[in-house]
Amino acid sequence: MCSERKPNVMKRILFLFFAVALWLSANAQDECMQPDVNCDGYVNVNDLLGLLSYFGAEDLDGDGIWDSQDDCVDDGCGVCDGPGPQVMLVDTIILTVDSIFIDAINEWYVYEVPDTTFIFVCENPGCTDPEAENYDPEATEDDGSCVEPLNPCSGLISIYFDGHTYDLVAIGNQCWFAENLRSDHYANGEAIPGELSDEDWTVISTGAQAIYNNDDSFLSTHGRLYNWLAVDDSRGLCPSGWHVPTNDEFTELTDFLGGYSVAGNAMKSSPSDVPNWDGSNTSGFSALAGGRRIAPLLGQPAFFGGQGNDGWFWSSSGGMHPSNRKLESGSNSVFDGHLPLQAEGMSVRCVRDSDATDVNEVSGCTDASASNYNPSAVIEDGSCVYGPADPCENSSTITFDGYTYELVAIGDQCWFAENLRTEHYANGDAIPGELSDSDWYETSTGAQAIYNNDDSFLSTHGRLYNWYAVDDSRGLCPSGWHVPTDAEFMTLEMALGMSESEANSTGWRGTDQGAQMKSSPSDDPFWDGTNTSGYSAMTGGFRYYEGWYYGGTIDDGQAFFWTSTPIGIGAYYRGLVGSVSEIARFDLDNDPRDGVSIRCVRDE
Repeated sequence: MCSERKPNVMKRILFLFFAVALWLSANAQDECMQPDVNCDGYVNVNDLLGLLSYFGAEDLDGDGIWDSQDDCVDDGCGVCDGPGPQVMLVDTIILTVDSIFIDAINEWYVYEVPDTTFIFVCENPGCTDPEAENYDPEATEDDGSCVEPLNPCSGLISIYFDGHTYDLVAIGNQCWFAENLRSDHYANGEAIPGELSDEDWTVISTGAQAIYNNDDSFLSTHGRLYNWLAVDDSRGLCPSGWHVPTNDEFTELTDFLGGYSVAGNAMKSSPSDVPNWDGSNTSGFSALAGGRRIAPLLGQPAFFGGQGNDGWFWSSSGGMHPSNRKLESGSNSVFDGHLPLQAEGMSVRCVRDSDATDVNEVSGCTDASASNYNPSAVIEDGSCVYGPADPCENSSTITFDGYTYELVAIGDQCWFAENLRTEHYANGDAIPGELSDSDWYETSTGAQAIYNNDDSFLSTHGRLYNWYAVDDSRGLCPSGWHVPTDAEFMTLEMALGMSESEANSTGWRGTDQGAQMKSSPSDDPFWDGTNTSGYSAMTGGFRYYEGWYYGGTIDDGQAFFWTSTPIGIGAYYRGLVGSVSEIARFDLDNDPRDGVSIRCVRDE
């Protein structure tokens, strides 16, 4: 295809050559013999390309092909469409002169200060942050391209596990505990046997742990010593997302710190650390001379030794002859060992899984003294709350079966602050309603009614339910909630100041607990209480088992609430009456067909 086009190309070249030559002979402005356009004494393709520039055709990349044909642009380094200069060879030019020639006045200008210095700095944009992964030491200005260095600890500085908080340290591409493990439980929460005698330590065939010399004062600084069987147990010693390091992971650590001959010094705590040792601790590993629990051969009793002189750390590799690392006083080295006895007690450090993320490391409050302490959390997220926890978990309302209910926290409980209005069981099945007096009397299954069969009472007084509905396995309250037991009502009453002995009695009890639970005259709807509890009880009345209603108005105001605790043929319930400040606990054989109000309480 290329050979077929050559005649046409040559005709075009010859035509242009002679046309331009004639034009140049009439318009030449230099002394070169035409058509030697570049004045090199030869007429060749370079002269032809020079001629073409007069017609807008150019060869800017100097490859002997019209740019209109190859569409190639030199990158400044002789590469067609290349990336351009990649390495700065010269970043600064220093020029020292004592005079310069000024064309405008055709004279030399001599500087007043001899040997005047000019410094020319070449621009080289790039990343100027030495901490960035792509730091460019040759860059003269930051172009915003810096990439933050990979932090194997994801920015975490500590982690909480099994009641203890551990400092973390990033070393190379690894994230390590900067303290010895102190846990006396496996990761699943099961206890690791401890406080064993020297004789028992030697013969135990399961995991075990000990504090050096059985002295609790060593725990906070030196951690616990674990036998190999605890390290090798499938239940794990480290929190989720962490593990006991393998032999290779220990090797990676020591290699990063310069090798076995010097890494020990970098790993040991320094004399200025608290607690201290004789290293430099440039790594932040903060190793201490925790010693070990030595298990002699031939079943002899175990004993403690080496504390203050050496530190031993298990790896998770080795099987019958597990590997470990040892650091010694007075030595910069790390010693790699394989002991034949799995009963040896050594320190453990945890290292983060290479694929660990914050997703599989639970965040939350790790302070056991906080009201919202989360025992599953290993990452402190700053959410700890000190003081009583909110049993409603900061929720003020809940919607259930088409109705929204206000909530109130009383003591350690979260209650509906309104009477239940649902006409369905929790599974969605309908609760029979709108029963005549005779039907209400004759029913032996769950039923509900609105006071006086008047819908205007629904929004304020809720519905009245017989005991059969309360006792139905389908439930009346939303998921996570239930009809309160008799004991839970007593907890409420005692939170409002009733004594335990009074709470356990029957009939009218307490002092002003009933008033605290009743709505106040300023509430809407109102009653004659103080409502300091926020329970907001209203004159819900009741439906007698024969079908008639009573007590649902202010004039004859009464309120009754079922519990889920049965007694006789019915169940315990609570009663409030207008002008009475106490609260009644009834344990009479009330009829299960009585219609009474219901409040839901949150599951603990």
